Amino acid sequence: MKESIKFEDHFEKIDNSHNGLIGKGGFSEVYKVRYKKDNSIYALKILNYNVKDSNVHKRIQDFENEVAFLKRLTHDSIVRYIDDFVIDEKPAILMELVEGKSLDQLLKEENYFNTVDVIEVAKQISGALMTCHYLQVPEKIGLISDTQIFREYAIIHNDIHTKNIIQVKNEQGEIQYKLIDFGLSFVNPESARTSLKVNGWKEFKSPEKWEEKTLDTRSDIYSFGVVLYSLLTGQAPFPCDDYQSSIKEVLLMNSCLNDPVPDIWSIRKSKIYGDSPVTPSQPDFPYWLNELVLKCLEKDPNNRFRSGKELNAQIQDGIKGVLSDEWTPNESPIITVHSDTFFNDNNRDTGNTVGNPEEKVEKKQPEEAISHKGKNKPRFAVKINKYHILIALLLCLLAVGFVWISKDKEDTPPPESENIKILKAYFVADEKVLDKKEIETLSQFFRFPFYYYTQNYTKEEFENHYIESVSRYKEKDVRIDSIVPVPNTDNTKYRVYGEQRKYKKDKNTYNVGKIKDEFTLKDAKIISIRKVD
Repeated sequence: MKESIKFEDHFEKIDNSHNGLIGKGGFSEVYKVRYKKDNSIYALKILNYNVKDSNVHKRIQDFENEVAFLKRLTHDSIVRYIDDFVIDEKPAILMELVEGKSLDQLLKEENYFNTVDVIEVAKQISGALMTCHYLQVPEKIGLISDTQIFREYAIIHNDIHTKNIIQVKNEQGEIQYKLIDFGLSFVNPESARTSLKVNGWKEFKSPEKWEEKTLDTRSDIYSFGVVLYSLLTGQAPFPCDDYQSSIKEVLLMNSCLNDPVPDIWSIRKSKIYGDSPVTPSQPDFPYWLNELVLKCLEKDPNNRFRSGKELNAQIQDGIKGVLSDEWTPNESPIITVHSDTFFNDNNRDTGNTVGNPEEKVEKKQPEEAISHKGKNKPRFAVKINKYHILIALLLCLLAVGFVWISKDKEDTPPPESENIKILKAYFVADEKVLDKKEIETLSQFFRFPFYYYTQNYTKEEFENHYIESVSRYKEKDVRIDSIVPVPNTDNTKYRVYGEQRKYKKDKNTYNVGKIKDEFTLKDAKIISIRKVD
């Protein structure tokens, strides 16, 4: 670390209503300052710990990493590094002053973005991610594969969300989007600390981040997919309205890991037109953009774009018209397909493009005269082309579909109730419970005093009972087969059937227990669990 300097010797806060304070987070404060060395105005990020403290080694390492990353990153859509210091015994980074509104602020004002602006954000920030993910040391250029670059040299931003992308105007008066805050970034996924794997704005965390698996460039791709989804719809795919609620967090995690991504146009249409009965039949954004966002949001990282480089290439193809804009049933976008997995050393650095826009121009087909066969001359002739055939087929399909829907309408299951979602989230949390912190999370599902199989428990009594219960086990495996509402209980009682295995700490054996429980809920809380006779 550098020697400590005094703030007033080198900087001057630019006064405003907050004494120069631009923003404040859990780990740092950012000030608007004049740097006396060159008399220019910058942003100064000062971290909130003292370098002389004995327990800040990891935080100092993170700071030095952030400095090293910013020094290497040069892109119009990435905040520019100026210098770093230790100011009054606290680490600090001097950066380009990015004055503007975050995407989060703009969404609160506008509710959603127009399509042109979404594509512009996609183009610029994917370019920034391309720079982060595709860094090479000069002596390695041309000598190593993309796979090796992504594994050994790529900078994973690890905290992409709508608050960390700022809209500004550049010197030419054009709208520019800037990616900021590399405080959680890292290079080597294998050595990244657990705290880096789990931190971040919850609605933007990738499935692998929730599961604390090894993270790589594809985790950034997922988070940026949430950004684009949010700009189109005004909300994350799986929103969370209370970050302090353990139950809401478990529900969010469960949705991120298991639920399909809600249809973009359905939500966007409701934001634009509300309850109006007259709405467009076609979305107001191109088909390729819809497919691109959904590809970013794939649960399996192998199904996403590998890096900002691939993502940016796809966006450029969409802008140039190589991909399909149309939302017609027989149209599909031209998607770059990779036949290999992400970290396979046999990866080829280029993908195969399916289709060729020039080949999509249809050749005019000759009309065919269809006549009666026989000894006499034809009595009539009908001219048929391929469009007539297509229309006839579509009408047949519509008729079959109508009959099918009418037949099965009564068998369509009702939408999943909020109580069933809570019960599913409860079992996800219950499977993880092996220590006191996880038991405290589980307790958030209950309203105390809580009846648990044989007696009522206070919160403290329940937690003590559960601590003693799980102390003998090292792992649990819960399988739920069905959750069935109990008739005539106004959706307050549910019977749950499944199986639970508990693996003992001291042996390689396990206990198997059938789950046949009746849950009673009130106001989104479980108030009792009883065995089903």
